[in-house]
Amino acid sequence: MNTFTHIIKRTWVVVLTLLLLWVIPSTLQRLLEEKAYYPFTYFSSIRKEFCTTEIISKNNVERRDESGNTYTTAQFDSIMPLFYYRQLLSKGTMPDSINGYPVSIRSIRTNGFFLRVNSSAIDKPEIPLYPLMEVYTGRMKLEMPDDLFRITNGLEFVDLATNKVNREKSEKFAKALDKYGIQYPVKHCYGNPTTRKSYDEGYFIQDANNHLFHLKMVNSKPFVREVKSVENISIRYFKMYEVGNRSFYGFLFDEENNVYLLTTDHYKLKKLPFKYDQTQEELLIMANPIYWTVQITNKKGRFYHAVDAHSLKVVHHIEQAYELDTWDKFAPILFPFTLKFEKYNSEYKYPRITLGSVWCIMIGAILALITLIIDIRKNRRKLWLKYIWILTTGIAGYISLFLLKRL
Repeated sequence: MNTFTHIIKRTWVVVLTLLLLWVIPSTLQRLLEEKAYYPFTYFSSIRKEFCTTEIISKNNVERRDESGNTYTTAQFDSIMPLFYYRQLLSKGTMPDSINGYPVSIRSIRTNGFFLRVNSSAIDKPEIPLYPLMEVYTGRMKLEMPDDLFRITNGLEFVDLATNKVNREKSEKFAKALDKYGIQYPVKHCYGNPTTRKSYDEGYFIQDANNHLFHLKMVNSKPFVREVKSVENISIRYFKMYEVGNRSFYGFLFDEENNVYLLTTDHYKLKKLPFKYDQTQEELLIMANPIYWTVQITNKKGRFYHAVDAHSLKVVHHIEQAYELDTWDKFAPILFPFTLKFEKYNSEYKYPRITLGSVWCIMIGAILALITLIIDIRKNRRKLWLKYIWILTTGIAGYISLFLLKRL
């Protein structure tokens, strides 16, 4: 067999092994993986403890509190009035106050919000074109503009109809940013570009020196402010959120996993009483006028914090552990490494290698030993490179060599 044939065969072995290290684990994962299930959990402003709704079977839903008490549907609505307020209002049983706080539809809607932050929010592709809406439209709702702006090494507005740069508008807004000393290239532009909100606060722009600037359009004129309160914070991400009561601009996350509320009171920061690793965890905040139910999910389980909406202090905390499913238990043992194109905390698709545990070496060693014994019994030439390949790649390497003999 000539050298060229050797190269072709070895290339086929490598390619086939890598293919199997992707196909076999992904197929087994679809068959064995069980989606983590957690009951719906919310902090009761009446019971002052977490209450859960769990589906036992198709016609059996269990509603209980931490003390072990079970409830009917109507009873459960009554102990969580700020979540099921529409149902209580329809029956005329909505309380006027809870724990001394007056409660109204307006207060629930303006002080309540649902905020979800996925771990893939940082590592994802983004089209760097942003609509800057007029704050005062004179209309009942916000309207999308006829242009988009881009800001990397400078700010430019591009007309959507002609695809041409609006020089006059671009220079006006660029000068306003330059006045505050923005440094290019810009790293991030954080905003909430949707008209499905009651008002617009524009964008927060992180420049080359990690300084944060607030940009919005008021009566067709640029409004710019530098956010001095974040100068000593290593910003990882900023989640813009225009809440109904206009008390804050959004949530700021830093590299030390701290979470801050950027308030509308002269851009003051309020540090929230919990940690959140955005690269590994999912965050959900279900807020009402009295308490925030903060839900943080990671590979170990789900963690709940009840945060007082006024003092922003944790008043209660529980954990729900995650039990490893069949795939989580056996995947590190079966494969020395696997090839994946997707990752739960990223929206980019490219090859990624995930290492297994040291126990998978035993499977590779057993397969390599079996191959050696077969070669000895059949008087085949002993190729140590082949045994090393099976030892390091395990089942995938063994199958690729077996299939190559059959081709």
